[in-house]
Amino acid sequence: MANVIAKGTLLPTEIVSEMFNKVVGKSSVAKLSKQTPIPFNGVTEFTFDLDKEIDIVAENGAKSNGGATVGSKVIRPIKFEYGTRVSDEFMYGTEEYKMNVLQQFAEGAAKKAARGLDIAVFHGFNPRTGTTSAVINGEDFDHLATANTVVFAAATADANIDAAIAMLADYDVTGIAISPTM
Repeated sequence: MANVIAKGTLLPTEIVSEMFNKVVGKSSVAKLSKQTPIPFNGVTEFTFDLDKEIDIVAENGAKSNGGATVGSKVIRPIKFEYGTRVSDEFMYGTEEYKMNVLQQFAEGAAKKAARGLDIAVFHGFNPRTGTTSAVINGEDFDHLATANTVVFAAATADANIDAAIAMLADYDVTGIAISPTM
């Protein structure tokens, strides 16, 4: 069996954290969401749908129930992989040589991971195969964001953006991800 480059043996914590930071710096989804990675076993987030508006009441006055529907959503991470083999020369190299090679590899892998994250989140594709991912199983923007959509027309690109922002009237729009041709 080939030698395995593993965090515990060759990659100090700083290098692993640095790689995540590099991915965040290159991914549209990571930049827009400003979220941190979740644990490998996932997390459960509660969802609240508050049924009514707030109520104004007098001091010690009767208070009515506004109503809330509480649910939960389990969020599980999706594992991304980029594998490569290393030669015996690498394994017998100095620590300085290995770290230099690994840092260069991390830079390239971070770019691939950022692009792959965006492709997976926006479109639900496996970036390597270009086909729909059964792991994502329709939990991507293309499949989930169907209610409020704007059909893109290149001749009216600015109007398309304005129309999309208008649909989000209850939210603050803090960023946008667009293609370079836009």
